[in-house]
Amino acid sequence: MSTVRETEFYDRLGVAPGASASEIKKAYYKGAQKYHPDKNPEPEAAEKFKEISEAYEVLSDEKKREMYDKYGKDGLDNSGFHASNPFDFFQNFAGGSGGIFDSFFGGGGRQGPRRGKNIEHILEVPLADLYSGKKRKMKVNRKIICDCCEGSGSNKGKGTSVDTKCTTCNGNGRVFKTIKQGNTLYQTQAVCDACGGKCYVIPDNEKCEKCNGEKVVKDPKIVTVDIERGMKWGDDITFYGEADQTPGIQTGDIVFHLRPKSNDPTPFRREGNDLHLDKEISLMEALTGFKIVLTHLDGRQILVQNSPGDVVSPGETLRVSDQGFSIKNRPESFGDLYINFTVIFPKTITNEQGKQLAQIFGKDEVLVDANLTPVMAFRISEQEKQRRQREEQEEDDEDPRRRGGGGGGVECAQQ
Repeated sequence: MSTVRETEFYDRLGVAPGASASEIKKAYYKGAQKYHPDKNPEPEAAEKFKEISEAYEVLSDEKKREMYDKYGKDGLDNSGFHASNPFDFFQNFAGGSGGIFDSFFGGGGRQGPRRGKNIEHILEVPLADLYSGKKRKMKVNRKIICDCCEGSGSNKGKGTSVDTKCTTCNGNGRVFKTIKQGNTLYQTQAVCDACGGKCYVIPDNEKCEKCNGEKVVKDPKIVTVDIERGMKWGDDITFYGEADQTPGIQTGDIVFHLRPKSNDPTPFRREGNDLHLDKEISLMEALTGFKIVLTHLDGRQILVQNSPGDVVSPGETLRVSDQGFSIKNRPESFGDLYINFTVIFPKTITNEQGKQLAQIFGKDEVLVDANLTPVMAFRISEQEKQRRQREEQEEDDEDPRRRGGGGGGVECAQQ
């Protein structure tokens, strides 16, 4: 087991850093039974319940737990993590009403606020950034609760609600509209123009001057997206509770989805923690040894060579140890680099070179029978290949059997 940076969250739940997911879940449920304010009226119980909920929220999530083990609470804070409302979190843990939730409270339960939508972005990342790690600053357009009216939309004082049910849609946010097409009338639902689908209206003379009665204001946020070394395309980087704010609704998350960068110029390919590379070498290098200077994904130049006397066959793959990606949860361990070789043969050789090669490798003599007919084999050019393909295609087009025509087909007799 790898060493963890700190153990506070494990200590809160009373488990060891190497505890399984099942053990951590059982410890949280046991602690919730002991400290939930609805079951324990002691003043310090609420704070203890908050602490164990925060610990379980981190340790029950594989990615958050990995970050905590590596970097501790500071790492979580830098990633934008904010603990959820402990009561809402427990309700989600227990599955809402029914099951564990009802057995815990003896039927019925606490209802938390609805959760707002996440703000999600696709972040294209080149392979080099996944290999070396990189921090990127990103601007996210979002809205936060107006600090002037505290989300009421009113100019009559902070926290004062002046919402009036929209009379156009009767507080439904949507209205029926009749559309005529030809001689036919159709009814369709549409967002109410009067309230913009919000179900309420605020009189113009009572609207907050800062947010104009919208209750929220624009607040672009600059976040630092930490692409950790060894991450994969498909991984997500989440800033918890940082999305659009809405009064009475739990704030969603800002989520960046890592995807491959379009037209990434790197010659490397990733498979798991290993890297793959295609490389051409000459016949001389294949036979006598090669030395290749490669520029790695992090800019390092490495000299790759094979052992003296080893011959590289066409299509052969050689392994270079520890030149792949860092391995998850084992930052000091790496995958390997696999190089797939294509051997480039010369187009022609001289008679003298042929004799020298025959002396080196030996050459089997073919006994020629006097009755054999000697013929010569010649290399086909690309132009010749294309011409022959065109001719074959034209022959196929003219053959009725290949076009699905009649020409000798047998018909089934009808009974």
